[in-house]
Amino acid sequence: MDEKEIKLRLNDLIGIFKKHYKVILFCTLLCMVFLMFVSLCILPKKYASDSNIYLKPKTTSEGIIDNQTVITNRNLVKDYEKILQGTTVLSQVDKKLHLADGTCSKAIQTNVEDNSNIITIRANSEDPYLSQNIVKETIAVFTQEMMKISEIDNITVIDKATLQTHYISPNIKLNSIAGGIFGFALSYIYFILVFLLDNRIKSSDQAEEYFGYPVLGSIPFVDELNQENHPRKSIKRRVKAYVKK
Repeated sequence: MDEKEIKLRLNDLIGIFKKHYKVILFCTLLCMVFLMFVSLCILPKKYASDSNIYLKPKTTSEGIIDNQTVITNRNLVKDYEKILQGTTVLSQVDKKLHLADGTCSKAIQTNVEDNSNIITIRANSEDPYLSQNIVKETIAVFTQEMMKISEIDNITVIDKATLQTHYISPNIKLNSIAGGIFGFALSYIYFILVFLLDNRIKSSDQAEEYFGYPVLGSIPFVDELNQENHPRKSIKRRVKAYVKK
């Protein structure tokens, strides 16, 4: 494939867009509006609520933080996260909130930053009040279970779960942009395929490429019968007038 062939193909692509740009832009806007409508009116809304708990280190009688407990808590924080995600804690939360089994395990997400003693707990659901209550009850049950298992009472809530009335999904802006890209690509690809499947010869360059012979000249097509002063057209008018009489 030489440079000339690449240039011709790029020109074809540009020509396709110029010829059908109105339809392509219409399809782009139509898909954007459609996905915006689906995001606003059809897709379920998801609300999130989160809280942070901190594994507080012990302090000496002089008020100095014990570095050994800081290191110990940092080593155990991943284990605490596993307990938070376990069925022992979440099944009790389901019962207390009168939810179906497994609801909290699907809604709860936890995260621990590297070299940190803070665990972030987040719940996602279609009800903002339910998301808040799931986080609150999860922390309460987790604290009780840790007291039973190892008599640990150093869990401190530093950010309480708040009610978030603004949904986190669906992302209307992102979905609208994705719809516009889909509409543009779909319509553009359609016209490209129509162009590629059209095997008619449209120019002298294509004729030379197809037959392998140079074009010496071309005869323009003239629709003579559509010309006002053509003698055949005047004869037609006379015949029609005579028939009407």
